[in-house]
Amino acid sequence: MAKKKKRVRINYSKIRGIMFLTFSILFMLTLLNKYNNVVVKAKQEIADLNEQKIQVEETEADLTEQLALLDNEDYVTTYAREHYVFKTEDETVAKISENN
Repeated sequence: MAKKKKRVRINYSKIRGIMFLTFSILFMLTLLNKYNNVVVKAKQEIADLNEQKIQVEETEADLTEQLALLDNEDYVTTYAREHYVFKTEDETVAKISENN
């Protein structure tokens, strides 16, 4: 007796299901990658903004200190004498350059 060849039936619904699952996983991985890129950029931007905030706070502290000093009349007079050749009525000022 001759052996009958068993015909293999291809189950197309299983193949379609596997293909759909594969494409779904690839799509989800693509979305996760894009989401991760957005998160990394946002974290970098937050770090940059925090650095700027620290610099602005330092500048604000310096300006507040200078403003407080400008309320002191003795400081203003000393500053004007040092930087702007401010003199009193009975003085003669000669500015000597420090550059040689």
